Amino acid sequence: MLFARLKLVHQDKCRPVTRLADFFSWEINTLLQLFVLEKNIKHSLMQDPNHPEKFVPRGAVAFFILLVVIGLVIWFGIYFLMLSRI
Repeated sequence: MLFARLKLVHQDKCRPVTRLADFFSWEINTLLQLFVLEKNIKHSLMQDPNHPEKFVPRGAVAFFILLVVIGLVIWFGIYFLMLSRI
């Protein structure tokens, strides 16, 4: 399926390559077009218009909770260290 799309893109842009930079720019543009095409297809298949997707930043929330826990461990560690010196 991917090769069929690559062939279609290649047929649209078939031209003689005179410089190596032209070749690589063509390859990069082709790969970017295929990436955007695949992303649009996946997005349109995954998104249901009747049920919009709700975004929850789970990683950010977990990182924040981890920072709070580490802060509490350091805080109580210093607290009990000071209590032991009395």
